[in-house]
Formats: sequence, C-alpha cells, structure tokens
Amino acid sequence: MKKPVISFFILLTAFILPGLVYAEPTAAILSATMLAELMQQANYSAGFEERLSVTTVNSYGHRTLPIKLAVIGQFDNKNQRLLIRGISPANIKDHFIAAEKSSDGSIRAIEYHGISKNYKKVNLFAKLFDTGLVIWDMFTPWWQWPKQRLLGIERIEERNCTIVDSLYESTISSIREVVSCVDKAAGLSLKTKLFDERHKLVRTITVIRMVGKESGTMAAKEILITDTDKLTTEIEIYSGDEHYSITPDTFPSPEAYLITGK
Repeated sequence: MKKPVISFFILLTAFILPGLVYAEPTAAILSATMLAELMQQANYSAGFEERLSVTTVNSYGHRTLPIKLAVIGQFDNKNQRLLIRGISPANIKDHFIAAEKSSDGSIRAIEYHGISKNYKKVNLFAKLFDTGLVIWDMFTPWWQWPKQRLLGIERIEERNCTIVDSLYESTISSIREVVSCVDKAAGLSLKTKLFDERHKLVRTITVIRMVGKESGTMAAKEILITDTDKLTTEIEIYSGDEHYSITPDTFPSPEAYLITGK
C-alpha cells in the first residue's frame, strides 16, 4: 500500500537542500534565492492524487463533521493545475473546483458540478467549502516573488528549520509577505505564516505529523490551519498516489477558464 502524501500542499514541501551560508550578506541573499528556486522545483510532479479529511473548529470550540475531498494535481514546467472534487457529505459530492497557473504567474479558478458546463469564477483567496483551504495558497506563488530573505534558524517540535521571508510589493495579491520555516532534513515547511499589506497575520499553516515518502523525504500527514478569525482547520491525508496518471480529460479544457478573465 502506498504511503499517503500531500503533494498538492506545495507550500509544505521542499528539497533536501545544501547548507546555507550566513557569514556574508551577499551569500545569505543568494542562498535565500536558491532556496526559493529549489522549493519550486521540488514541487514538480507529473501527476498526484490525494484524499483529505477536513474538520473545522470555530472560536467557540464547535467541531463540524468532517468533509472528504479528492485532490488531483500536475505541476511541471508547462502545466500547474489542480482539480478538487467533493466526496462527502452529499451537499458537496461531485462538486468540482479546477485551477491553473499560467506562464505569466496568474492563477485562474472555476467551479462546476458533475458534468455541468455551467462554470463560474472562484475567488482565489476565498475559503473553500467553509474551511481554511485556499486555492491561492496551494500554488505557493511566494516562491516566485523577487524578494527572498533568510531570517535565521528556529526550533519547532525538536526540529531545526530555516526561516525564509518572501516579500511582494504588488497590489495584485492581498498577501504581501510569507514567512516559512523550512526543515531541510525533512524537506518540509513546518510552519508558514501569511501576512497582508498592513503586515497583519492572516493565517498560519502548521505541519502536525509527517510520514516518509518514496523519494526519501517527508510528507505532511496532518496539518493545522489557523485563521485570525479563530477558525481552525484540521486536515488529515488518509490516502494518496504519488504517480497518478493524468489523462487528457482529467482537467477542464482551457476554454472553460475564459469566463474568469485576466
């Protein structure tokens, strides 16, 4: 039986990286840029599929019944695409959200039900299915931002991780800064914090438990997303396929995205 992985959570994956140099400022900047590039490359996959169990807890401690989702993805030099399908309960069954990242870095997403051709635009920063899942996060565009800085070392749950600060000054995104704590040995970002233009924390994504991958690195098994509105989202990856076969009809045709505009 294959080990469960979470390839779609690209923000939580990284590479087994060479040691980073902190002695000289120039070396530190180059190391931060190199780390960001390797984080992008490490996410490449010809195809993957994951099954998720997602539970939310509100500020009063009320827990929702888990929802189950299937996530299919493809990330390489030509294609960066995701397809999320609702499995249960009945109100989300066969509800699809498809997203793709174009060569210019822009992300587009649509939603539809079953084989319906009634596509409609999806807000990239909206919470999916009333959980903490966000389409924009899943593509981790911050690793392509022009400003990357190393801020030192932190220790989380007995593991050392390198703090990487990604900055963006454009008004295109509501997120302007992302601080990631990358565990080089595990190949994961153990904690990721997203900030808005006022440097206000929007949400934090934390890896709670990990498992080994076929490649020898680690994958997230349990994840916690904490929003500033006190909503928390618990995610368990209960099955997955690291080598999922992507067929020509796996994703909607490019024409379906024309409704989203630019």
